[in-house]
Amino acid sequence: MAKKHKLGIVFSGGGAKGLAHIGVLFYLKELGIVPDAVAGTSAGSIIGSMYAYGIPLTQIQEFFLTTDLFDWERRSFFKSNVLFRGIVDPKTLKKDLLKVFPDDDFRHCEKELSVVATNMLSAEEKIFTSGSITDAILASIAYPFVFSPMEIGDQLYSDGGILNHFPVDVLRDQCEKIIGVYVSPIRQYEKEELNNIQKITLRALSLKGDKAELKKLDDCDIHIFPQDLVHYNTFDTDPEKLIEIVEVGYDEAAKYHDQFIQLRKELREI
Repeated sequence: MAKKHKLGIVFSGGGAKGLAHIGVLFYLKELGIVPDAVAGTSAGSIIGSMYAYGIPLTQIQEFFLTTDLFDWERRSFFKSNVLFRGIVDPKTLKKDLLKVFPDDDFRHCEKELSVVATNMLSAEEKIFTSGSITDAILASIAYPFVFSPMEIGDQLYSDGGILNHFPVDVLRDQCEKIIGVYVSPIRQYEKEELNNIQKITLRALSLKGDKAELKKLDDCDIHIFPQDLVHYNTFDTDPEKLIEIVEVGYDEAAKYHDQFIQLRKELREI
């Protein structure tokens, strides 16, 4: 039985390293490969939403270079209950996002879009496919202690990466082929860096989650996993570094040129 979509693309979270997704899309555009379904978590939800909405790639890149999305200080605010609210005010980002999404509804997307967040009340994954795009994004990127949790209706949402950092499963049953882009490579540590119990605990928790997500690469027909991103920070704000991250994504995608050509051929036969 034929599936709903020919080609889906999945974008992981990764903060500033998520700009590598843009580089991959630039390369796919050169080859004339156009996914018709998109799923993303956290930073991947922003880029995925813009792409699904039909925003040109150059404009998506410019958005990240000019909005200082990862500049905590510019977006921070201080309230008495700061531990609950986080240090970054999502309202400032919503204003920026509304400039990009003037028709703020999933119905206006050119491609089917799925945005992944975590429902903090029910402890369940939430997949947004309708309603406000900007609210869904703000829910998906609401990383605890950085962004405030996002209240939608009577529910409270935080970063999608808490439960599903790389949402391949969201599209796997809907698409004949899947391209997965995972931008959170595991960095090697020096022994001196793990010098207290807090760092060791955080490292252990991170490794457990990372290893589980990496297994999903096998569920992709082509997966892009730029190891060079270990040299960049999740919260990089330097425009030169952000452009470099885009280039890392492009260069990594180019390594799979032959596989993409074969994929393009197979898609034409579906």
